[in-house]
Amino acid sequence: MDPLDTDRECCRAMKRKMLNTQNDLEKRMREMDDSMKRQMMDLQRKINKVNESLMSLLDYKNTKHRKTMFPLQTEDDVCEMDRKVAESPSEFVDIFRRMLMPEGLTKNLERVLSSELLMKFNFTGTVKMMAFDKFVHLNNAMYEAIKEDDLSFVEYTKEVRVAFFKIKNRLYKSRQRHRTEQYDN
Repeated sequence: MDPLDTDRECCRAMKRKMLNTQNDLEKRMREMDDSMKRQMMDLQRKINKVNESLMSLLDYKNTKHRKTMFPLQTEDDVCEMDRKVAESPSEFVDIFRRMLMPEGLTKNLERVLSSELLMKFNFTGTVKMMAFDKFVHLNNAMYEAIKEDDLSFVEYTKEVRVAFFKIKNRLYKSRQRHRTEQYDN
Protein backbone atom coordinates (compact mmCIF):
# COMPACT_ATOMS: atom_id res chain seq x y z
CA MET A 1 0.00 0.00 0.00
CA ASP A 2 1.07 3.40 -0.83
CA PRO A 3 1.67 5.76 2.12
CA LEU A 4 -0.23 8.44 0.22
CA ASP A 5 -3.30 6.18 0.02
CA THR A 6 -3.04 5.49 3.72
CA ASP A 7 -2.91 9.21 4.48
CA ARG A 8 -5.94 9.81 2.24
CA GLU A 9 -7.83 7.00 3.92
CA CYS A 10 -6.90 8.39 7.31
CA CYS A 11 -8.08 11.88 6.24
CA ARG A 12 -11.39 10.44 4.98
CA ALA A 13 -11.87 8.57 8.22
CA MET A 14 -11.15 11.73 10.20
CA LYS A 15 -13.58 13.74 8.03
CA ARG A 16 -16.29 11.09 8.54
CA LYS A 17 -15.64 11.11 12.25
CA MET A 18 -15.75 14.93 12.32
CA LEU A 19 -18.99 14.96 10.28
CA ASN A 20 -20.51 12.34 12.58
CA THR A 21 -19.43 14.34 15.61
CA GLN A 22 -20.79 17.52 14.02
CA ASN A 23 -24.10 15.78 13.22
CA ASP A 24 -24.28 14.41 16.75
CA LEU A 25 -23.62 17.88 18.16
CA GLU A 26 -26.27 19.45 15.90
CA LYS A 27 -28.76 16.75 16.94
CA ARG A 28 -27.95 17.33 20.61
CA MET A 29 -28.31 21.11 20.15
CA ARG A 30 -31.74 20.66 18.51
CA GLU A 31 -32.80 18.39 21.37
CA MET A 32 -31.59 20.93 23.91
CA ASP A 33 -33.30 23.75 21.99
CA ASP A 34 -36.59 21.79 21.90
CA SER A 35 -36.24 21.00 25.59
CA MET A 36 -35.58 24.65 26.38
CA LYS A 37 -38.62 25.74 24.33
CA ARG A 38 -40.82 23.25 26.20
CA GLN A 39 -39.48 24.49 29.52
CA MET A 40 -40.06 28.13 28.49
CA MET A 41 -43.65 27.33 27.45
CA ASP A 42 -44.21 25.51 30.73
CA LEU A 43 -42.73 28.43 32.65
CA GLN A 44 -44.92 30.88 30.71
CA ARG A 45 -48.03 28.82 31.56
CA LYS A 46 -47.06 28.84 35.23
CA ILE A 47 -46.44 32.59 35.18
CA ASN A 48 -49.84 33.12 33.55
CA LYS A 49 -51.51 31.01 36.25
CA VAL A 50 -49.77 33.00 38.98
CA ASN A 51 -50.82 36.26 37.32
CA GLU A 52 -54.42 35.04 37.05
CA SER A 53 -54.36 34.08 40.72
CA LEU A 54 -52.97 37.47 41.71
CA MET A 55 -55.54 39.29 39.59
CA SER A 56 -58.38 37.27 41.09
CA LEU A 57 -57.07 38.00 44.59
CA LEU A 58 -56.86 41.71 43.81
CA ASP A 59 -60.31 41.65 42.26
CA TYR A 60 -61.65 39.76 45.29
CA LYS A 61 -60.12 42.35 47.61
CA ASN A 62 -61.57 45.22 45.58
CA THR A 63 -64.93 43.47 45.24
CA LYS A 64 -65.07 42.90 48.99
CA HIS A 65 -64.22 46.56 49.59
CA ARG A 66 -66.70 47.63 46.92
CA LYS A 67 -69.54 45.52 48.31
CA THR A 68 -69.30 47.30 51.64
CA MET A 69 -69.50 50.75 50.00
CA PHE A 70 -71.91 50.24 47.11
CA PRO A 71 -74.67 50.72 46.19
CA LEU A 72 -75.07 53.97 48.07
CA GLN A 73 -78.36 54.06 50.01
CA THR A 74 -78.84 57.66 51.21
CA GLU A 75 -77.95 61.19 50.20
CA ASP A 76 -75.54 61.27 53.15
CA ASP A 77 -73.79 58.22 51.69
CA VAL A 78 -73.46 60.06 48.37
CA CYS A 79 -72.03 63.15 50.12
CA GLU A 80 -69.56 60.97 52.02
CA MET A 81 -68.57 59.16 48.81
CA ASP A 82 -68.04 62.49 47.04
CA ARG A 83 -65.71 63.50 49.88
CA LYS A 84 -63.80 60.18 49.66
CA VAL A 85 -63.48 60.52 45.89
CA ALA A 86 -62.07 64.04 46.35
CA GLU A 87 -59.35 62.58 48.61
CA SER A 88 -58.24 59.80 46.25
CA PRO A 89 -59.82 60.10 42.80
CA SER A 90 -57.60 57.57 41.00
CA GLU A 91 -58.60 54.76 43.37
CA PHE A 92 -62.28 55.42 42.75
CA VAL A 93 -61.83 55.82 39.00
CA ASP A 94 -60.54 52.23 38.95
CA ILE A 95 -63.41 51.04 41.14
CA PHE A 96 -65.99 52.80 38.97
CA ARG A 97 -64.35 51.45 35.82
CA ARG A 98 -64.77 47.89 37.13
CA MET A 99 -68.34 48.60 38.17
CA LEU A 100 -69.56 50.49 35.10
CA MET A 101 -67.65 49.06 32.15
CA PRO A 102 -68.07 47.62 29.56
CA GLU A 103 -71.88 47.98 29.67
CA GLY A 104 -71.81 51.63 30.75
CA LEU A 105 -73.96 53.81 32.96
CA THR A 106 -77.42 52.76 31.84
CA LYS A 107 -76.89 49.13 32.76
CA ASN A 108 -74.76 49.63 35.86
CA LEU A 109 -75.67 52.90 37.58
CA GLU A 110 -77.68 50.83 40.06
CA ARG A 111 -74.39 49.34 41.23
CA VAL A 112 -73.38 52.83 42.40
CA LEU A 113 -76.73 54.20 43.61
CA SER A 114 -79.53 52.07 45.03
CA SER A 115 -82.86 51.96 43.19
CA GLU A 116 -84.59 53.91 45.96
CA LEU A 117 -81.92 56.61 45.84
CA LEU A 118 -82.05 56.79 42.05
CA MET A 119 -85.76 57.56 42.27
CA LYS A 120 -84.98 60.63 44.42
CA PHE A 121 -82.37 62.06 42.02
CA ASN A 122 -82.17 63.58 38.60
CA PHE A 123 -79.11 65.20 37.12
CA THR A 124 -79.90 68.90 37.65
CA GLY A 125 -82.31 68.66 40.56
CA THR A 126 -85.42 69.88 38.78
CA VAL A 127 -89.01 68.90 39.65
CA LYS A 128 -88.40 68.57 43.40
CA MET A 129 -85.65 66.01 42.92
CA MET A 130 -82.16 66.06 44.40
CA ALA A 131 -79.41 67.22 42.04
CA PHE A 132 -76.79 64.63 41.13
CA ASP A 133 -74.60 67.23 39.41
CA LYS A 134 -73.72 68.88 42.74
CA PHE A 135 -71.47 65.89 43.52
CA VAL A 136 -68.64 67.19 41.35
CA HIS A 137 -65.90 64.77 42.43
CA LEU A 138 -68.14 61.74 42.10
CA ASN A 139 -69.23 62.83 38.62
CA ASN A 140 -65.64 63.52 37.56
CA ALA A 141 -64.50 60.08 38.73
CA MET A 142 -67.40 58.37 36.96
CA TYR A 143 -66.66 60.41 33.82
CA GLU A 144 -62.99 59.36 33.91
CA ALA A 145 -64.04 55.75 34.44
CA ILE A 146 -66.25 55.57 31.36
CA LYS A 147 -64.38 58.13 29.27
CA GLU A 148 -63.47 57.10 25.78
CA ASP A 149 -61.33 59.10 23.38
CA ASP A 150 -64.23 61.05 21.93
CA LEU A 151 -66.50 61.36 25.00
CA SER A 152 -66.71 64.91 26.34
CA PHE A 153 -68.07 65.87 29.75
CA VAL A 154 -71.18 67.33 28.09
CA GLU A 155 -71.82 63.97 26.42
CA TYR A 156 -71.23 62.29 29.78
CA THR A 157 -73.94 64.47 31.37
CA LYS A 158 -76.33 63.50 28.58
CA GLU A 159 -75.47 59.85 29.16
CA VAL A 160 -76.14 60.20 32.91
CA ARG A 161 -79.50 61.84 32.20
CA VAL A 162 -80.44 59.05 29.80
CA ALA A 163 -79.31 56.48 32.38
CA PHE A 164 -81.51 58.08 35.07
CA PHE A 165 -84.45 58.16 32.65
CA LYS A 166 -84.06 54.55 31.51
CA ILE A 167 -83.50 53.15 34.99
CA LYS A 168 -86.47 55.05 36.41
CA ASN A 169 -88.60 53.91 33.49
CA ARG A 170 -87.54 50.31 34.08
CA LEU A 171 -88.34 50.63 37.80
CA TYR A 172 -91.75 52.22 37.11
CA LYS A 173 -92.63 49.44 34.67
CA SER A 174 -91.50 46.80 37.13
CA ARG A 175 -93.60 48.31 39.90
CA GLN A 176 -96.61 48.59 37.60
CA ARG A 177 -96.23 44.97 36.50
CA HIS A 178 -96.03 43.93 40.14
CA ARG A 179 -99.19 45.90 40.99
CA THR A 180 -101.02 44.42 38.02
CA GLU A 181 -100.03 40.91 39.06
CA GLN A 182 -101.23 41.56 42.61
CA TYR A 183 -104.50 43.03 41.33
CA ASP A 184 -105.10 40.06 38.99
CA ASN A 185 -104.54 37.56 41.78
